[in-house]
Amino acid sequence: TEYEISSAADLAGLSHILWNRPGATNNIFTGKTIKLTKDIDLNNKEWRPIGLSKNVNDVDKGKWFGSFDGQGHTIYNLNLTGDYQHAGLFGYTGSNEMRIENLIIENVTIANSSSSKPATGALVGKVNGDKCTISNVKVTGNINIQGEQFVGGLVGYARNTIENCRVEASGSISSTYNDAGGLVGVYWAY
Repeated sequence: TEYEISSAADLAGLSHILWNRPGATNNIFTGKTIKLTKDIDLNNKEWRPIGLSKNVNDVDKGKWFGSFDGQGHTIYNLNLTGDYQHAGLFGYTGSNEMRIENLIIENVTIANSSSSKPATGALVGKVNGDKCTISNVKVTGNINIQGEQFVGGLVGYARNTIENCRVEASGSISSTYNDAGGLVGVYWAY
């Protein structure tokens, strides 16, 4: 099943569904592909990640298990601050067969203040599983990505296939504790 989105409100709606559905939300997007039909400007408004394992000050929330196809479009001006277990456009993705692909993210500011072993990246904070593929994603423009550990320009913590992705940006990627990298903060191979 495929769904198309074309606005910042549509994109934020994905996060809203996972944050506000009680019970087992982990599988709500399984087998579904979200397709971006045009560029989206988030206008530096505060972003809440799509899919989390939990917020340090909140109960467990649903992981993202769907596929996302940016179709070559750009998401501009991602801004995220706060205390998140995993932070990025997507916070935490599951381990089923899924893809995040064909997307450009331009201008990123993330200041993740969590001290609970967080993972932080422009696209995904934590990818948990080897069946997820991230392909043809580029982070560009000005970036400032900060977190406690596992901080990457694309992905903070990865256990998956990453192909044809790059970070071509100016700015900084920093970790107050350990494991920071231009593309991936830490990669755990199986």
